[in-house]
Amino acid sequence: MLKYETMQEYSEALLYQGETNQRIVVVDCDLGEPSGTKSFRERFPHRYINVGIAEQNAVGVAAGLASEGFIPLVHSFSMFASLRTCEQIRNSLCYTNMNVKVVGTRAGISNSYLGATHHAIEDIAVMSSIPNMVVVSPCDGKEVRNALKASIEYDGPVYLRINKTNTENISKNDFMLGKASVIRDGRDLTLIGTGDQVINCVKAADTLMGYGLSVRVVNMSTIKPVDEQIIVETGNMLNGLGAQVCRVVCRERPVPVRIVGINDSFTETGSYYELMHKYRIDENSIVKAALESVNFKVPVTAGLPDEFKDDIA
Repeated sequence: MLKYETMQEYSEALLYQGETNQRIVVVDCDLGEPSGTKSFRERFPHRYINVGIAEQNAVGVAAGLASEGFIPLVHSFSMFASLRTCEQIRNSLCYTNMNVKVVGTRAGISNSYLGATHHAIEDIAVMSSIPNMVVVSPCDGKEVRNALKASIEYDGPVYLRINKTNTENISKNDFMLGKASVIRDGRDLTLIGTGDQVINCVKAADTLMGYGLSVRVVNMSTIKPVDEQIIVETGNMLNGLGAQVCRVVCRERPVPVRIVGINDSFTETGSYYELMHKYRIDENSIVKAALESVNFKVPVTAGLPDEFKDDIA
């Protein structure tokens, strides 16, 4: 599989969109390099506004631009793009259904060493709770390109969350807002992931195949509106992607669901992979959750590693 530099892909995609659509204006919060807007600023300085470290003001500026027919894209780290600006997004963008795209970079725990104050683990829940807001979480660099294009073409507010981490190219070319993508099919259980966790679902599915399990992997790149029982996310499991899917599953087709996510706690500082392991959202944690879930439905006849035996006994 090819590796994609996620933020580089976004930067190039933003530049391309800027070249093809003169209505696009970037509103930045003094984060040109980490938010992938530097190239856009250099190419289109007259369509680039840096408001400084003032995300709430950025949303107000963007609302004004949208009212004049522009398509503004507000950029900041996901934590600040979503939570610091929540009131402004609710009242200035969503209540009035303004055509503004809020781009949150370094989503989830991908701002690893900056700690809890810079980790966006509540953004999915917060943004999904606001009427008229579309929430998009692409899984790799290629899907970032497709998601950005679709978000710009959509007439209304969008929250586009992008992870800092580089990942393997696993997405398909069937991206549509509001539609999930089946990465691989299976019959025994389904792993539903979003953002940078989709690759861990794929790796976990490979491991589970060794235990005789056929596993379907679904990339839930649009969290709201959700398309339609294991959910994996780098966010607080309360009211996040898991809650969105459970709401649909309970209504349409009740099945057992197990959510793998951060269990209602603030996160610590550390490397990305150390944090994934500590908060049990890594590949091995997905495998353990899957084995626990199918044990009462499907007999697992293959020998299990010692680390899993006590958990599913």
